Amino acid sequence: MNKAVAATENLLRLNRLVTLGQLVRGTAHSLNNSLQAIAGATELLGRHEDLPESVGRMIGRIAKQCAKATSEISNLVTLSRADTGAPEPIDLRHLVSHAVALRQNMLARSQIRIVQAQEVVGAFPVRGHAAQLQLVVLNLLLNAEQALAGRADGVIHITLDRRGDRVRVTLADNGRGIPADLQPRIFDPFFSTGAAGAAAGLGLTVARLIVESHGGSLVLEGSDPSGSRFAIELPADGAGARAGVQAPIPSATLPSQEAPVFESPCTDLR
Repeated sequence: MNKAVAATENLLRLNRLVTLGQLVRGTAHSLNNSLQAIAGATELLGRHEDLPESVGRMIGRIAKQCAKATSEISNLVTLSRADTGAPEPIDLRHLVSHAVALRQNMLARSQIRIVQAQEVVGAFPVRGHAAQLQLVVLNLLLNAEQALAGRADGVIHITLDRRGDRVRVTLADNGRGIPADLQPRIFDPFFSTGAAGAAAGLGLTVARLIVESHGGSLVLEGSDPSGSRFAIELPADGAGARAGVQAPIPSATLPSQEAPVFESPCTDLR
């Protein structure tokens, strides 16, 4: 009986999320119109040559914040959009950067550092639905954040690699780890290691289903009291690797190919 009630509650929660996604897309259009008006007025003000230096700096800050808000709205709209079309070429560097950007404020508040690394220089091309795969990375980030709760030295390491015809992303944290007796159950529907009522227990289940629907795998590679490490493997898109994959999300901020390792305290990734 309790399982039936829990299943019903989670279905209702999922329905509310669908409704929220529709609301986000509708509201975003109105917000973007307002932001464009502010950005346009700011640009016109900035053209005046006789402005005091302090005013010029203020106008510059306004323009920067408008661009940042527009980018964040674009990220949210992309995440809320249903993927019903054909799979598209995706560079996982772009996708991971967007997922981190969506969580940057919460990560900063929790004093969690993100360290990203590439084992090889270049693109990490796959083919699929960007919003779905971004949701996978976000779920793993959220799990890591929960494991790092209360720590002042929390770190999440994100590593991208290519192994033959596979593209690989690992997320490792230095959190409290998952007890050995619970590890075989973490991908089960409605199972959660958190406090009762804290989560639906569907995040990892949905994440694995999404990855498997893209021909890949999502596994827990290791977990002990010093932290946990999850790995995503997806088929590489050979055509994308030859042609140069473009991210379907337009406002990504990318790590430099000449500097494949970088670190951010998540105060401002742009």
